[in-house]
Amino acid sequence: MSLDLLDRKGKYSNGFCHWPQPAWVKPDGSWQPTVTHFTSLADPSAIGSGLTGLTTLMHEAGETLTLTLTLTLTLTLTLTPNP
Repeated sequence: MSLDLLDRKGKYSNGFCHWPQPAWVKPDGSWQPTVTHFTSLADPSAIGSGLTGLTTLMHEAGETLTLTLTLTLTLTLTLTPNP
């Protein structure tokens, strides 16, 4: 997981999260963990920016949790044999 939390010149002006590599089980049965990137736009020189940056980070973490649970449930239902 990488965190890119501070605003800077040239950075996209929105917080987001994305997974350039999803988690998966390799053919040998070992687990390949996901790679996740979180961004936010905190500006250390701006009063109140820390709260805005934290709010953005928590929002993105909530989206991550939602996606993770959705994918886990989908995979569980897909891979579970029918009775």
